[in-house]
Amino acid sequence: MPVNEWLPPAKIFRALFPIAGGKPGETGDAWACPGRWDDMQGVRFREYRVMKSRENLVRLKQFQVNEKRRQLLQLDMMIAEFERMAVELEAQIVAEEKKAGITDINHFAYPTFAKAARLRRDNLRNSQSDLAQQRTMAESLLGEAEAELSKAEMLESRDSKIRDADMGGRSAMIG
Repeated sequence: MPVNEWLPPAKIFRALFPIAGGKPGETGDAWACPGRWDDMQGVRFREYRVMKSRENLVRLKQFQVNEKRRQLLQLDMMIAEFERMAVELEAQIVAEEKKAGITDINHFAYPTFAKAARLRRDNLRNSQSDLAQQRTMAESLLGEAEAELSKAEMLESRDSKIRDADMGGRSAMIG
């Protein structure tokens, strides 16, 4: 990637990085680095880019963790809703069997509504078990996402300590 594509204009660059105040040899500043000015900008800007990408990485990982938690809560709500619906259907089945006086599902006069409700309840239970499996998978993915987030946060804290130490050393030498 050519340097000019990712470097900010020199005026903005100097405002972002006051240490690179002028071109080498122009200012007489002790901090003016020998060599090409573009090289110095590139080095400084790469440091800035790494810093921003780490911050973005932490934000991305935090978003992913929040999204996994939201999915987990959504699965929990769906499981609870299916359970509530299955309990209602069970109550309807019992009421229909009591009204007909027949509890044997193989009896020829067993109520059709009770058969349909029983089938729907069984389907809900199957869906509920499938959602429980998805929930288990989502829990493991959440654990992985949280581990990645903690790694990204550790990298960011390490980088910030290095930047703080680097800036502290520079300011001590300047002043």
